[in-house]
Amino acid sequence: MANDVLLPPPGGDLDTIPAGLWACQVLKPGIKLSAATETDWLFVQGLKKFDVQFDPQSEDDSDITMGGWASEAGTSNGCKIAVEGLYKGASDTTGFIPDPGLTQIIAAGRNTGVGMVEAIRCWRTDDIPEAYQGHVLCKVKTDGGDPKELQKFSGELIFRGKPTDITKPEDI
Repeated sequence: MANDVLLPPPGGDLDTIPAGLWACQVLKPGIKLSAATETDWLFVQGLKKFDVQFDPQSEDDSDITMGGWASEAGTSNGCKIAVEGLYKGASDTTGFIPDPGLTQIIAAGRNTGVGMVEAIRCWRTDDIPEAYQGHVLCKVKTDGGDPKELQKFSGELIFRGKPTDITKPEDI
């Protein structure tokens, strides 16, 4: 008697969730990450895209005993976050006041050296268990446009070393 081939359950029986359910905060200026408290963080507002990507690197480690088959050895990894969004803030009688968290990462993108580095933490706001913090190089800039368009920003937040897994922050 022939065995039936094992099949996965129908994918239509599973739920799906949106990809972009993230929150991101930047540490206020002058605060060390090791000493940060919940009140030391600023939300980065206006995010429309938040794409966390790990970037494993490898090198061919095959040799003549492998019969022509390739083999790869992991050599390093990196993590960067592609961001895009709208430059948001609040307007009052004196004019437009940009969001402080967003302003901080855009300002870092206009600096050089250590001035380009900010401490951030980010987490999924849904049930997927992803949450990280660490120092990032801010390659974020405002984008051009015309008067009929909203002001946009885009770029990358590139972790300096391994991001630290954290527990998702809770509302205090």
